[in-house]
Amino acid sequence: MATAAAVAADVQGLTHASKHLRHYLDNSGTDLILDPDQIMDDDPGLKRFAEDIVARSILKIAGQAAVTNSYENSIPFQSGWDGYTFDRSSQRDWYLAIGSMHVAASGVVTVHRPDDAAQPRVTVYYEIHLHDRYNWDGKKSTEIAGVTFTDRRLGALHTAGLAQEFEQYGSSIEKLYEGVVPTNGSIDLQGPENRKDTRTDPTR
Repeated sequence: MATAAAVAADVQGLTHASKHLRHYLDNSGTDLILDPDQIMDDDPGLKRFAEDIVARSILKIAGQAAVTNSYENSIPFQSGWDGYTFDRSSQRDWYLAIGSMHVAASGVVTVHRPDDAAQPRVTVYYEIHLHDRYNWDGKKSTEIAGVTFTDRRLGALHTAGLAQEFEQYGSSIEKLYEGVVPTNGSIDLQGPENRKDTRTDPTR
């Protein structure tokens, strides 16, 4: 029934839910690599959530540079992991494929010395990281192809040795933000000043 559900999910356009369920049923337990760039393109809410993590790190480093008068230094950062849950309705495919996961960011921030009273500018290279363990260990249930599956029911396949839980994770391509540090405490990483290429882009 679980295999049939994976096939039905694929037919219904729930391609990632199908892929992840098939990987579970393959019983290999091998890691599954995620593509954060694709997932963020599919879910704007996740994109905003991840960029807020980056923005907080930028603001913290820029604030420290202003206090200590230390500019033009490349300061690395690694955020903590924050939890994110896909919307069950608008992001049903990713909700069934991942459900909830952890999001983090890392990168390097250079705060440039401001001219006179101008706001300081920053150059930031950063990546977004996603991580989750694919398992069925809760008390939820979901319907696929007209059949209701509970976490307990699907999780029992792992206990019986018929399926295997696995780690799923991935990192985005390196991204670049160049712009000012605003006084209102918010940064639009996709603003008009942001360059879309990275230092690994041959056209840069």
